[in-house]
Amino acid sequence: MFYATPDQKANADMYAGYGGTNKPSDSDINAAMDRDQTIRELASKATLAAAAAYSAGAALGTGAVVGGAFYTGGAALSSVFDKNTSFGNAFDQRFSYPGLAAAMTVGGLTGMYSTAMFSWARVPNSITNLATLPGFIIRVNSGVAGKVAGNAAQAVVNSSANQ
Repeated sequence: MFYATPDQKANADMYAGYGGTNKPSDSDINAAMDRDQTIRELASKATLAAAAAYSAGAALGTGAVVGGAFYTGGAALSSVFDKNTSFGNAFDQRFSYPGLAAAMTVGGLTGMYSTAMFSWARVPNSITNLATLPGFIIRVNSGVAGKVAGNAAQAVVNSSANQ
């Protein structure tokens, strides 16, 4: 059996003269540490960029879907209560594809705005943030912007239909 003394075990240069060494030089170690640090920094930046893009994209998509759903739902609900005409005629008067597109566009943009503002104000992006002052203000601002833009889009649709 082979036996190494404690001195031999501690001597990394023991076989250095026999065909080279497996001990890296100080410059090799420093270069590897620099390369590792650069890779870690790039991965960190890429992860943050991906998270920001996902967050903005998710806010845009969710806002667009919610805006479109509220627009369509509002047109359908008000058509149900219109007793002067059939549901189909009432819905046709209240719903238009340009109006839907405008509602989805504004919904997406206000979704992105709200997400950015919640992050800036350090308020969780959930419906419960309505109970906080910053959350309430951000939600009211989004609602007002959406209402104004929706009314403007519907006015354009109605004016072009009347001509």
